[in-house]
Amino acid sequence: MCGIVAFTELGEGRRVDSNHLQKTIELTQYRGPDQSSSLIFDGIGFGHNLLSISAKNYTDAVQPIESHESIVCFNGEIYNFCELRDFLLAKSRNIVSDCDSEIFSKGIDLEGFDFLNRIRGCWAFVFYSKVDKKLYFGRDSYGEKQLLFNDSGDNISVSTEAKSIFYYRKIKPKINLERIKSDLVLDFFASRKDTYYKGVQNCKPGRIYCYSTISRTLEISQDLNWMNNLVYGEHLDLSILKSLNRMIPENKDYGIVLSGGLDSSILASYISKMVNDKKIALTAYYNGGGNADLEYSRLLAQVMPNIDLNEVAIFSDNMQDDIKRVQHHLEEPLYDHVYLSQFKIYQWFKNHNFKVVLNGQASDEFWGGYYHSYKLKSVYNSPSIDMLYTHFFKKSMNGNLTKLFTSREIEDVIDKNLNDFSPSTSSNDNLTTQFIVDRHLQAMLAHEDRLSAASSVEVRLPFLDSSVVGNALSISDKDKIVNGVEKYPLRNSVSGVVPEFIRNRPKQAFPDAPTEFYLQSMQALKETSGDGLFNTTKLGDIDTKLEWKLLAVNHFSLEI
Repeated sequence: MCGIVAFTELGEGRRVDSNHLQKTIELTQYRGPDQSSSLIFDGIGFGHNLLSISAKNYTDAVQPIESHESIVCFNGEIYNFCELRDFLLAKSRNIVSDCDSEIFSKGIDLEGFDFLNRIRGCWAFVFYSKVDKKLYFGRDSYGEKQLLFNDSGDNISVSTEAKSIFYYRKIKPKINLERIKSDLVLDFFASRKDTYYKGVQNCKPGRIYCYSTISRTLEISQDLNWMNNLVYGEHLDLSILKSLNRMIPENKDYGIVLSGGLDSSILASYISKMVNDKKIALTAYYNGGGNADLEYSRLLAQVMPNIDLNEVAIFSDNMQDDIKRVQHHLEEPLYDHVYLSQFKIYQWFKNHNFKVVLNGQASDEFWGGYYHSYKLKSVYNSPSIDMLYTHFFKKSMNGNLTKLFTSREIEDVIDKNLNDFSPSTSSNDNLTTQFIVDRHLQAMLAHEDRLSAASSVEVRLPFLDSSVVGNALSISDKDKIVNGVEKYPLRNSVSGVVPEFIRNRPKQAFPDAPTEFYLQSMQALKETSGDGLFNTTKLGDIDTKLEWKLLAVNHFSLEI
């Protein structure tokens, strides 16, 4: 969970200010507190914040990495490190460290970006070719690692977080109203192409960009299709077990986020059987509120001897400060109070000296976990682009959005967002899953990345392994739901591994905050929103969730 930046200073009289570059890097030092380093070459300033995990000696992992051919800044984890090291050694490449970044750099030097298809893991990078004077950058095919860019026409900025771009370029951020409108209509299923700031885009997952420092033009170098790298034919339970083995760090202890739901309980159950010592699991709950997740987590820990369950109460001594701090790291409006809880969870792990945390995220998107919670029954049963359109239009018209937008405006927003969706196959068997992965998964991955990185913690997601995903994509969407039970094949695969009271538990969203907490946070938003974009008083009686979102947008617009 490192942080990377690259800024070009091309043109007469322009140069990279080394002191300003270093201050820019230090702005997000929480992403990598072990080492902050920079390098200037050919009018490009490179920067890297290191969170050292795999390296036995963190000095071996210091970046940027410079060779005769290239300069590289890398953020990510290569879980098949040993396999790729042996491959490179067999190709007469000298490997002198135990760092992922060296494997990445020398693999690209050897095979170009085709080497990325060999990696089982997650990554974001900038790569400068000294030979053709081009700056390449991109991120993994799911968008697990975050990477943004701003192309001004004369120069380009690439960064893990938007705040670095604004600080380095000395420009004031402006809110992207079109992105806000898309969120209000499609919720977490809006296109992630644009960020919440005008002029700053998210790198498309799996896309490699190429910026020529000679012509100062940005082009697409190539697109990687995540479906082409899936592994098929392995039993699902074995795939999950192997994925865990790959992601458990050798040199660092790790924790588990345990919700008491199916996915995190699968991870905890396997780990309990794999290890001889107790592993820390953490469950969050709200003071003063009933929480079935907590009760199920306690029941699981009672029958899993190697799981040491810890509990953290979610509360706030200063709600306004907490909202401001979380929004600063998230770089998005606080559409959901769950962000505050996620932030507190990773703070707990940091305070207990953990750098790596395993999380059950990314299972729901591939296994039909949102069949009920987002009321996607019609989309799963009759998958098509038209059905997606109908679903979002009906949802918008049945809510309070007509107080904000005309039906024509809502139609235009849905059209624009769906036109930006390109299924990887012509078959509709997994169209719903592909759409959810393209939209909802990207949103969830961004939130996990930013809120964990704020506490210098790296999240690892075993359900994103290519073999686990291959199992999910070998089953049609409609076959993942049996008699209204979502994630049916996944539940079957862990029979005898996960206790029956967990295996048969229906999918649950993160519990709603108790009334006192919710009202406290809502009031904090109102007090800090001022004269923002939306006057919620004039809208009259609206749904409380929509009111929260509008207040969150107001707060976000005033903070930037």
